[in-house]
Amino acid sequence: MFCESRVTWEKLCLEIELLNSEDPTSLIPLLLGVQSVLHPDETQEWTIRTINFMSYELAAKCEGLSEEDRFHTLNAYLFDQKGFQVLPKDFCLTDPKPWLIRNVLENRAGASLPMTLIYLHLASHLDLPIYFAKHPRQTILKWVRASKSVFIDLASGATLLSSDRLLELCQNNEGQKEIDFEGYLDILPYSKVFRAYLEKLYVAFRSSATEIRQVRRILDALLLVDGGHLQALAHRALLLKKLGEKEGALADLQRYLSFVDHSASPKELQVAFYELTQGRNAFPLPDPGPENTVLH
Repeated sequence: MFCESRVTWEKLCLEIELLNSEDPTSLIPLLLGVQSVLHPDETQEWTIRTINFMSYELAAKCEGLSEEDRFHTLNAYLFDQKGFQVLPKDFCLTDPKPWLIRNVLENRAGASLPMTLIYLHLASHLDLPIYFAKHPRQTILKWVRASKSVFIDLASGATLLSSDRLLELCQNNEGQKEIDFEGYLDILPYSKVFRAYLEKLYVAFRSSATEIRQVRRILDALLLVDGGHLQALAHRALLLKKLGEKEGALADLQRYLSFVDHSASPKELQVAFYELTQGRNAFPLPDPGPENTVLH
């Protein structure tokens, strides 16, 4: 993977395509690429130097240590010495900054996903077999040990969790409508982690007064990771229509409607499809109802 001070959209696309075929050891280069594409006037040199310095400084501290001692040294370094912290969910819902790698490193605080990705990047440099675990909370990590895997909650300073506490966190997870126990606590592939990151980043950018083309780029990236992401298809179709890119909007709507029955699709999508085809399709124009309900 790249780790360059400036990344073009074309380069990021190539790396995202590779993500779907092989699991990398770190997603930090992709987070750097996303920030570079969203803010092309900024250089990522400081961000790269900072993350590299932290990796090498930590590796020097851990030279000759056992796996368990490396784990404790990592936690002391990141949370005590450097003062990093995972921000509460409410601080990150409508603000893009806690999701962008440079801002997280500058403020030493960030949303759960980028903070966890920084932690895992450092862990990989220490040869610690720690990974994302499938759990409703995105700060739960799986440490694969020789005798038995143990689980870590990064939100509480990387404390080790008992099985009862794991289940309690799952059941008490705010906003989780139902629990999917299939593959529960398995290692989560980085392609799914990156998809979740882009989904959260999109919500934060969409909720702020931001440049509409930045929002479009996030949706473009999300659909490269998962071409059948229905919400992303619907959102991008309406966004492209707003930007006057009618052919692209219609292509997204047609793809969306290949998965969803036209009559069951949100009314604003039906209206958009009718307008883009200038009424030449076989579907009647519905009452549009509340504005932009598909985006909420």
